[in-house]
Amino acid sequence: MPCFDVAEIVRLNRKLVLETDFLYIQRECALTRGNLSSHLRKLDEAGYIFINKMFKGKYPLTICSLTRKGRKALEEYVRTLRMACAQVSASRA
Repeated sequence: MPCFDVAEIVRLNRKLVLETDFLYIQRECALTRGNLSSHLRKLDEAGYIFINKMFKGKYPLTICSLTRKGRKALEEYVRTLRMACAQVSASRA
């Protein structure tokens, strides 16, 4: 049994590299609107994502995309998780 679900993290990594709308992130992460807004605000303040708010017809649309800094941080995070899993697997062998 892996210590982390690295496959899921990599799957989300690939999806998050592209521009993604708020509702999609909310569904995929199973977060409330308020909780997700709080997380996105912190990521935006850190310079990891860019948030673009607009309207599609009469409906608000929030698009989030990773910045270069955010992509680099996410890649480093995934690399760290893979190393941790490898170390746990090696210690169990």
